[in-house]
This record gives sequence, C-alpha cells and structure tokens, in this order.
Amino acid sequence: MGERTIKRAAVVGLGRFGRAVARTLSELGVEVLAVDRELRYVEMVKDDVDLAVCVDATQESALDELDVRNVDLLVVGVGELFEENILITSWAAEAGIPQVITRAGTPVRRRILERVGATRVLFAEQEMGQRLAQNLVRGDALEFVDLPDDYSLRELEVPAPFVGHTLGELGLRRNHGLAVLAVRRITLAEGKSERRVFPVPDGDFRFEAGDRLSVIARNEDFARLKH
Repeated sequence: MGERTIKRAAVVGLGRFGRAVARTLSELGVEVLAVDRELRYVEMVKDDVDLAVCVDATQESALDELDVRNVDLLVVGVGELFEENILITSWAAEAGIPQVITRAGTPVRRRILERVGATRVLFAEQEMGQRLAQNLVRGDALEFVDLPDDYSLRELEVPAPFVGHTLGELGLRRNHGLAVLAVRRITLAEGKSERRVFPVPDGDFRFEAGDRLSVIARNEDFARLKH
C-alpha cells in the first residue's frame, strides 16, 4: 500500500523549524497553510506559502474556520510549548487528519504525544545528535539545526571542572540547562591521532581533557556558564 499523497498541509507554529518545513513543502508543490499567534513569524513566511494567518491555534473554532481538518498533513511546530502541543495534536487526531507530525524534547513527552494521536514524533535531541555526529565526521559546519530564537547550538571545549566526571554526576541539564548532543574526542593510537564522535552520550559518559562538546541550551544558560 503506497503512501498517501500530500496535497494540502498546515504548519502550526512558525519558529525556525516550522518556517523551514512550510517553505520546503511549498517548494515541493504542496498547498501550505502556515499559522502562528505571533504576527512577526507570519510575516516571515507569507510570501513563501499559499496562506499565512495569525491566529491562536489552540482555539478549535479558528482551526475549523481555516478548514484545517481537511489537510493531508499537519505539522505542529510548537514543540517547546508542551500544553499547546498536546491540545493541537489531540484535536488533529480527533479531526481525522491522516498525518500529524510534531516534536518532543524528552522520551516521556514523546510517548504522551503518541498517545494523544501523533503519527510521528520527532525526538529533537536524539535526531539532532545523530545528524550532528554525521556532520562532525564529515567536517561540515553546524548549519542544519532549527531552534527557537532564544536557543543556540554551540561547540565548547569541556570545562576543566567537568573533566573526569560523568554526565550523570554533573547533571548538566538539571543544574545548567545544557543538553549535550555530541562529544568529539581526538585520541592518540600507535602514534596516530584518531577522531571519535559520541552522539547523544548517556549518563555514564565520562569527560576527558580536550573533549569538544556540541551543546544546545538557552542563550541565558550559556551566559551563566561563562561566569
């Protein structure tokens, strides 16, 4: 049984991720409705899609007025606003939209979104870590990441206080708001340097001097790390 052809799509939430999806779908010939409650984001894509509208997508009446229930694909780009994500995703599932794709930041949230009807949940950290590792191995620049405007992806040299400790011991996410997507390490073996990349390291991963960390965090958390 072949995949259903996507002729009409709606993208709700026009941060970097949502804007990239909306533009790409439009370039591929899909009729795209782009929705966000922030006018500045709507303005950014209005010339690239069929229709861009500034409304609150958590209001079912607004979605009904825009005939969203008759699209072939709904992409929910409000991953960082979890309650809104649940509301929109569950509405879409009840409306019978064939494909409902959204994002989650943790495995628990991923399972919740799947239970309320998402047909696919992008586990942002894992997928970004895998793609990041591929880019690092190829030596490519870190250009692929779509993040909310108040977040950044940066490569840092492991701070001296981290050396010798595990991720779990340091509690980087809990204590510093940092999510480590990958670690790049150069080791010497038989007189030759060898580059290794560890994507999405777990809590048992132990840092060594010279490690390079690819980290995603709020800009304010990066600022605090420097002090």
